[in-house]
Amino acid sequence: MPATGETVTIISGNTIKFASGASSTDDAYNDFDIELLRTITAEDGTSQVQRQTRTITDYDGGTKIATVNTTWDAGLEPT
Repeated sequence: MPATGETVTIISGNTIKFASGASSTDDAYNDFDIELLRTITAEDGTSQVQRQTRTITDYDGGTKIATVNTTWDAGLEPT
């Protein structure tokens, strides 16, 4: 599982790719919760943290891609 502060890549609305150091064992992270944080700068210059938590329902150790139970909210998914 990625450590706090480690970068991950959102592949689609409900998938995320872990870094190369993640487990190569299928299903290793099933039923784990993952929390994504994104800091944005508002128009007034203040920082705001967007936080989303999802549960991993499937993990492919060969590709390091996890599927989560609910799609990511707008703003985190790739465009």
